[in-house]
Formats: sequence, structure tokens, C-alpha cells
Amino acid sequence: MNKLEKILLLVLGLAVIVLAVVLLLQPKTTPQTVVGEFTPPPFEEMAVVGTPTVYYPQIYGTLNLSEHASVSLYSVPVVQDNTATVFFAVKEESSVWVRLRLCDEEGNILGQTGLLRPGEYVKDILLERMPTSTRAVAKLLTYEPETYFSMGSATAKIQLQLK
Repeated sequence: MNKLEKILLLVLGLAVIVLAVVLLLQPKTTPQTVVGEFTPPPFEEMAVVGTPTVYYPQIYGTLNLSEHASVSLYSVPVVQDNTATVFFAVKEESSVWVRLRLCDEEGNILGQTGLLRPGEYVKDILLERMPTSTRAVAKLLTYEPETYFSMGSATAKIQLQLK
């Protein structure tokens, strides 16, 4: 080997060593888990035990969310005087606590229930803000009893009947 080849090999070798040192000394980043203060949602104060007698059975349907949860509600809730009549019921055979959140299409909360236990229902939801469109989303949140671990959520597009 001539002198130029020896210098090139030395420079390449030093470059590899420097890169190896940089990689080994690079700080290890571990994903940071953000732990916030969890406040359990309250139970619905207006919950009634039983099965509701609905005004419009033709718009009242049942959704089987999972093996743990089955709920019924109006597919076209009537909105009047800052209230949405939803007849939201958690079927007695369900094994989770459920809450209903009505949102506009952008995800802004219009109103929501507290937690309902299996066999309970609520007729109306007091709206925090009035909808500007008849299109809305019903978001159903399920929780494991006592631990409040999420058991999943589901959404359904619904139409609001504005009065």
C-alpha cells in the first residue's frame, strides 16, 4: 500500500470510530408517560331505573356496542329550550357504566349525561351550548365499574330535530 491509501484508510477508520462513539454516547430517550389527575365522571342525577316509555318508537333504536354494553336512544333527538330529548338507556344485561356525549361535527360538546348503570335511563340532556346545525355525533363512553377503566367508546352520526 502506498502512503495515500494508508492515509485514506486511517481517515475512514477514524470516521467510523467517531460515529460509533457518537451513537453510543447519544442520550437514550424514553417515551414520557403523561399522568394527569383523573376525576371520575359523576353519576347521572336524573337517572331513572327501568325501561323508558318513549314518545316516538320509530326513531328509538338499540346499539350493541360490545359484549359488555348495549344501549338505546333516539336517532333524531328533539332539541328545544336548551334540552335534547334523547331517552338514553343502558340495557340491564350490560356490565359497564355508560355516558352519552352529544357533539357537533367539529367535536365540540353540546351536552352530556353523567354515568348510567345497567338498567338506568335518562330522558333529557341539558345542553351546554345550542347546536348550529342539525347534524351531530353521539359519542358513547363505557367504563369498567368501580375502576373507571375505559372499556371503549363508539360514535354514531345523528340528526337533531331543532324546535
